[in-house]
Amino acid sequence: MKTETSRYTIVAITLHWVMAALLLFMIWLGWNMDDNEVRFQLHKSIGILLLFLTLVRVIWRVMNPPPPLPEEMPA
Repeated sequence: MKTETSRYTIVAITLHWVMAALLLFMIWLGWNMDDNEVRFQLHKSIGILLLFLTLVRVIWRVMNPPPPLPEEMPA
């Protein structure tokens, strides 16, 4: 039996921050590429990893719904 919680799961929080850090690093790589093949390949690899993590995050979200909004917050 699941109990209702008022927090996101540790997996959801970790996925969120790992993806945010990877996205910022990917943007930095894109701005500083300068025809560097290694950075180009790293940029592509991180993009593919982010796509995979997005799929994992969506599946996790479907299986573990977010906590309800506080009662003080109108819909």
